[in-house]
Amino acid sequence: PAIYATANDPFDNDMAKAMEKQFGFGEGKRVHWGVLTQDVPKEEMEDESEAMLAKRAELRDAAALELVNIDLDERNRRKVISAGAGAMAVAVAVGLTVNDVTNPFIRGVVLYLPLAIAFGFYGSGQQAGAWDVDGTGVKKIEDEGIAKAIQEKINTLWRNAAILAVSTDVAFALLPKILQ
Repeated sequence: PAIYATANDPFDNDMAKAMEKQFGFGEGKRVHWGVLTQDVPKEEMEDESEAMLAKRAELRDAAALELVNIDLDERNRRKVISAGAGAMAVAVAVGLTVNDVTNPFIRGVVLYLPLAIAFGFYGSGQQAGAWDVDGTGVKKIEDEGIAKAIQEKINTLWRNAAILAVSTDVAFALLPKILQ
């Protein structure tokens, strides 16, 4: 299977399988800070009132319309991680420049990780084949059309994040040589 999901099968890929193993679809876990899990409180899981069922359906419908698969709180947490990594990338770039590090290899290697984290978390508001939008934890997306559309969006976001990280990194690494 592919590492990334194809539009034809958003559930049969290494990423979706790793997510299912990590987050256990339907097991009352939610994604927290992008890589951690958190138990959904038992009272929230057991609330089957009409009002709660309607709210959950409304949240899933909104997520399907927006092509997102994590809730707003988690998207905001990932923006915080992205901003922190972006600030770290700026600090690293300034530090390398102030200390007159001009070797492109060293500049590129040292800066790549904070750039990759910054761009990756900014674009990582989705997950392969699953969603965590209605307060009940990570679940498989039942509608294959929605799952495919979200997966196409995810693949584009990750590809763009990689392109941005690498191109920014290479430009910064080569800047001293260009300015000579």
